[in-house]
Amino acid sequence: MAERGRAWQLLVALVMVVMVALPVQARPVLNVAICDDFPPFYYRDEDGSLRGASYEIALELAGRLGYDMRVSQFATMRLMLAELESGRQDLAVNLTATPERQQLALFTQTPHLIESHHLIARADNRLEFDGQIGSLSRYRLGLILGWTYGAALDNAAYLDKSYASSSVEQLKSLIAGRFDLAVNNPQFMLYLAHQLGISKSIRVIEPAVFELPVTMAVSRRYPRAEQLRNALEAAIQQFRQEAGYQEILQRYGFSVDSGLADGG
Repeated sequence: MAERGRAWQLLVALVMVVMVALPVQARPVLNVAICDDFPPFYYRDEDGSLRGASYEIALELAGRLGYDMRVSQFATMRLMLAELESGRQDLAVNLTATPERQQLALFTQTPHLIESHHLIARADNRLEFDGQIGSLSRYRLGLILGWTYGAALDNAAYLDKSYASSSVEQLKSLIAGRFDLAVNNPQFMLYLAHQLGISKSIRVIEPAVFELPVTMAVSRRYPRAEQLRNALEAAIQQFRQEAGYQEILQRYGFSVDSGLADGG
């Protein structure tokens, strides 16, 4: 009986050794593309760690689907879109569908956030905006290459539009008088102005020029692009019903009801 007991102990020990020796199966990795810091949606904090509502929502969804994320940051939207088109990047976590972008990526349908864009003016500009795009025809607008501003503004050929390659260039050009008004997310522009020490030099004009549904985009070159897009869509729909989603919105100053950034 004692011999049988010792034999059993040896067998258990052998099984444990084999289990320890077996390599841990690594989870598949998604190459995730983001642009330059765009708080409160995605940005690096003082320690260099990624934060932001879109990033943390994507991290949660990827984990639920069994993926790890490897994030690459690009200086401009045009660079990021080129990487997505080439297939070197699998996923963009904060992007709005346009006909051009749908040629290179498959988009989720359910937005995980709503991004508002406002007119940003120099502090001495007392313009009052009536919400009508046509009323801006007297002004030179500063936009960013590669961004979408909603169909009405994108297609308004009668407007005087100038383009910058980044939000920093856009803000500096506004202050320098190279155009009259910039169009950007107000929370981000106020953050950027604070970083540059020019907070008192700009003002945000109400109401919003437009609001964009923030979705995720899977490169069409990803081997299982449609499968991944569909899985993300189902995961987003589920997560939006949970307390964890509401906590992320509140942490980054978004309205719990709409996902609309309202300050903070």
